[in-house]
Amino acid sequence: MKEANKGFTLIEMVVVVTIIAIIAGIITPYVFRQIESASKTKALAETKNIATAIAMYKKDTGFWPTGAQGANTVEWLYGNGGTTPTSNDFNDGNAEPLYYYLRDNTGNRGGSNWDGPYMQAMPADPWGKRYIVSSDGFWGRGSASNPDNVWVLSAGPNGVVETPDQNETLGGDDIGVLVLGN
Repeated sequence: MKEANKGFTLIEMVVVVTIIAIIAGIITPYVFRQIESASKTKALAETKNIATAIAMYKKDTGFWPTGAQGANTVEWLYGNGGTTPTSNDFNDGNAEPLYYYLRDNTGNRGGSNWDGPYMQAMPADPWGKRYIVSSDGFWGRGSASNPDNVWVLSAGPNGVVETPDQNETLGGDDIGVLVLGN
């Protein structure tokens, strides 16, 4: 008496592999959409945390973080995590690290009423770029139409800041909150 073969045939294996490939093809885009959505949610939460820390700094010191003890010398503030996002606005070099104000009070920038740290860490956004703050609006220099706009921004998935100070809404795929605005 011959014993029956107990293995799979080639056709059975091809069918199983095909079914697995179809399931993977259906699930993979869904998983990546969920990851992207979670990254955007995290970036928005972190921009809100930075905005809250800036408001606490202002409440305690009486100054916006725009230069030593409120001097209006800084146009952009940036987190220390990650790399600087792409933007033509950063080319003038008139920017400072946000942690000078919110974490360390470097150079006594907040004066004697500084009661921080207001943030322990300045992480990179989910795409490895620094969070930025457009601080010109603290001095009414944002633009003629919206001089008081101050954005806390993540450059989003593409890593390019596409929200000018004067905009009332976010540009491109940027993620952020308006700290001040008309």
